[in-house]
Amino acid sequence: MARSLNTVPARIGYDLAAADFGDWHWVSFWKANEAPIVRAWLDSLNPGLGLDAGGGTGAYLRDAYDRGHLSASIDVSLEMLRTEAPLLLSTGGRVLRVQGDVGTLPFASRCFDWVLCTRVLGHIPKLDSVFREFDRVLKPNGELFISDIHPAHPYSQTVIRTRQSDICIRTYKHSVPSLRHAISRVPSLRLEQLREYAFGDLTWKPVSGPFGKLQRRGGSMVFYTCRIHKP
Repeated sequence: MARSLNTVPARIGYDLAAADFGDWHWVSFWKANEAPIVRAWLDSLNPGLGLDAGGGTGAYLRDAYDRGHLSASIDVSLEMLRTEAPLLLSTGGRVLRVQGDVGTLPFASRCFDWVLCTRVLGHIPKLDSVFREFDRVLKPNGELFISDIHPAHPYSQTVIRTRQSDICIRTYKHSVPSLRHAISRVPSLRLEQLREYAFGDLTWKPVSGPFGKLQRRGGSMVFYTCRIHKP
């Protein structure tokens, strides 16, 4: 198998990986470990209009729809957005899809009741503009939920195996203190909860194959979640 030697920006990398993204082994991991947490958060919200920021293939579109929410999805990769087509049919097409950057959201101020951002911040070099944009588009009393790979996890780039090659996507690690600091720099955002998940906290604990490294490093952090409120 040919292997990509250079990292590429997220837009290019996810465009290249989109057709095979659903077969990537980490997709199963997030379905088992992240999805129940996101669904519980959606359950806690009153039905409203939400934004899946960096929504990719639309993993949570159906979950939002089933709970009475309307939603929009923005992603830097047009090819990832295109893979949402079957999901859109199952929601009656009631999802706005936009190609764009989470650091410069093409939406009016105070238009969303909630924002969901899963595994996106690791592709953003500087967080300040992203949190300012999330704050801008959130209504008062809005909610922001973030999930991402923990900076203590031993990785330096996002590598997605496709049928043609391994796609290596540029990645930026943000320490937990720097994440807290970026949130605190937006006065109208209030961090309600930050939880860090180690291997022992996982709902599904993979023990072999491509996840062997996780088992060997059982005490280290794997991912984190943040729940943020805008009063």
